Amino acid sequence: MRITLKTFRVVFLAALLAASLVLLPVANPAYAQSLVRKDFTTLSPSEIEDLKQGIEVMQSLPADDPTSWLYQANIHGCPNSGDAPCLNPGPIVQATCQHGSFFFLSWHRMYLYYFEKILGAASGNPNFALPYWNYTYPNRDRRQLPAAFREPLWNNKPNPLYIEERNDGFNDGGALTCTAVDPRRALRETDFLTSFNRLLESTPHNVVHSSIGGWMGQVSLAARDPIFWLHHANIDRLWDIWIREGNSNPTDPDNPEDRTWLETEFWFYDIDANDGEGDFVTLTGAEVVDTAVQLGYLYDSYETDQDFASNPECGDTTRRILTNFRKEERNRLSLFSSTLVTDTLSGSPKVFSRPFSSKPPFFNQRRSNVEPKFTLSSATSEFLTLEGVEYDPEQNLFYEVYLNLPTPLPANLNPYYAGNIALFAFPQGGDYTLNISDTVRDEIARGELTNPDDISVTFVPAALQGQTVFDDPSSIRFKNLRITAQ
Repeated sequence: MRITLKTFRVVFLAALLAASLVLLPVANPAYAQSLVRKDFTTLSPSEIEDLKQGIEVMQSLPADDPTSWLYQANIHGCPNSGDAPCLNPGPIVQATCQHGSFFFLSWHRMYLYYFEKILGAASGNPNFALPYWNYTYPNRDRRQLPAAFREPLWNNKPNPLYIEERNDGFNDGGALTCTAVDPRRALRETDFLTSFNRLLESTPHNVVHSSIGGWMGQVSLAARDPIFWLHHANIDRLWDIWIREGNSNPTDPDNPEDRTWLETEFWFYDIDANDGEGDFVTLTGAEVVDTAVQLGYLYDSYETDQDFASNPECGDTTRRILTNFRKEERNRLSLFSSTLVTDTLSGSPKVFSRPFSSKPPFFNQRRSNVEPKFTLSSATSEFLTLEGVEYDPEQNLFYEVYLNLPTPLPANLNPYYAGNIALFAFPQGGDYTLNISDTVRDEIARGELTNPDDISVTFVPAALQGQTVFDDPSSIRFKNLRITAQ
């Protein structure tokens, strides 16, 4: 007899009913039927066991079973060959993840919703809710992989939460950097389609993927790492936080972009469809805007600690990297030309100066009492663009971007931080654009930037908190660097 998740589910539910052990979900009084997704650190031992049990059951199923671990992971992405390549026994649902589009948040919400139902059935707990990894804290322990994901064994057998395919250090207690998990730039945006969705995808989403690396760093394999699901549950929670702060999803059917977002259908496998037999189904953006009313789940908390600036540890690693670089490696900087020639970002910091020409890179130093000579109006934005980007998709780095870092380095680097370069799911050969307007405006206001053409840009490699030495793989190549005002 072939064991399937349906067989397991029927046998379990029959035993449950026979024992009259019908349990009601823990719920917000306003939504009596809602499951509650919890911070992983608050789970009880039995809830962690349910998570492990569900994953173990799914991993035991064949790859062509839509309720198996590999089939569900392949919905996000799958390799062209090798272990569990793409299979499509029903509608085209594999390798359909949405990145770099305004469907990013809605598609992943749908994906987690149907996965959660399958995992809950496999766990044997009818009230199972997918937990989230709440790494959006300056505290180092919150930015570590939870201990349960770092332990190779569980009850003297392989732990289904653990995989070796992660960046060196994470399974040993290494932590994400503060800049990797800081959601503030996304949360302060007010427009979903043009800014919030894109910025949240960049940081923390892409940066966490690139930092953990291994399977998580590759679109085709990311969802095979169990931490993927808790990472995306937290991204989904941040979307809800943004809504609760008074912002709005696309809702205007007369607006062509809103209508596309609201009405576009995506295929998934629903274990409860077809009277519990399971079937392929579709969902649209309009059907996932309210998690409690439409999807039946809430989060236990809609707060995030955003006081990163007060934690000196958050900038300590970057400062040590730059200090070592200035002392020992500055002579390794190559000259940069604005002509279309290939340059690289690799395992060492790199500084470029504007105007971009064949001059040695330099650092600017400004006195705070210098009166600004120009302004950047609220209607104008400043963008940094890397043109023609190519990269190794297995690289495990992202880059922090700083503008006009002074010499000597200040105690607080945050005022000069402009964002991150993280290339998870980024199209090869594309142009990577970063909005640096806030940092430029702040430096103008402080009197540290007095000429719009006098900007130096520093890229600092980053991955693990405390890591200051990197291999030099020249992992990101680009043809040109531009800063433009629009």
